[in-house]
Amino acid sequence: MITAAKPRAGSAIVRTSFPAGACITPSNCARTTGSGGIAGVAPPAFNPAPDEARDAALAAAAVERSRAIAAREPGVAPRRVASACGACHHDGDGPAVFGQNIPLALSSKLHADTPDNLLRLILDGVREPATRELGHMPAFRDAFDDAQVAELAAHLRTHYAPDAPPWAGLAQASARLRVAR
Repeated sequence: MITAAKPRAGSAIVRTSFPAGACITPSNCARTTGSGGIAGVAPPAFNPAPDEARDAALAAAAVERSRAIAAREPGVAPRRVASACGACHHDGDGPAVFGQNIPLALSSKLHADTPDNLLRLILDGVREPATRELGHMPAFRDAFDDAQVAELAAHLRTHYAPDAPPWAGLAQASARLRVAR
């Protein structure tokens, strides 16, 4: 092993170990192998190769889990989701007329540590989608009050991200974001 000292913020020195023959600097790598890596060693795979079958199975499992939760959940929020959101956001069993139908169980907004991105989306919608295929989403700022937005967000979190803890203070967060516009 080769040990190299690397300075960090606050002028502390951190010792890092590298396998013998490892490239410590880009110029060293080029000198060592002529290609920017360790001779005879493949670079590490930081992201696994896409596996469409695995990803489809994980997505199907997430959708099925959210359907099972919905079947046990009576109340206003599920009906609000069905009426206000269901035309576009469904689990693959509805029409695909407004762009891509990405199941909500796969939405990063519902799995986030804070509710702000989801609340902004509910309040302000999507006026200019990143791509044409994504489609637009109406704003519900004028249709729902903060209590209704909070109830909707709590339901979506419970339904589509059941392993994540509930968010606290949703009505207050909605009011804060509504004003911060």
